Amino acid sequence: MKKEPVLTTEHIRVHIQELRKSKKMSQEYMAYCLRVSQKAYSKIESGKTQLSVGRLIQIARLLEVNPSQLLFTKNK
Repeated sequence: MKKEPVLTTEHIRVHIQELRKSKKMSQEYMAYCLRVSQKAYSKIESGKTQLSVGRLIQIARLLEVNPSQLLFTKNK
């Protein structure tokens, strides 16, 4: 059976955090580039703030990935 892509806010926030860490970027650096406070950026990674499409695109650019890579994963 073919597995369908899954879109969850949990997946998105975890994927953003993993990519940021793999690129050795700090939350402070991400916040600076996005022109928000570190506290505001932390809320993105903790799931306390919902992402707009525009913000998702900005984060994807910073992480050098296509925005769809932050959105979709295969079911396990």
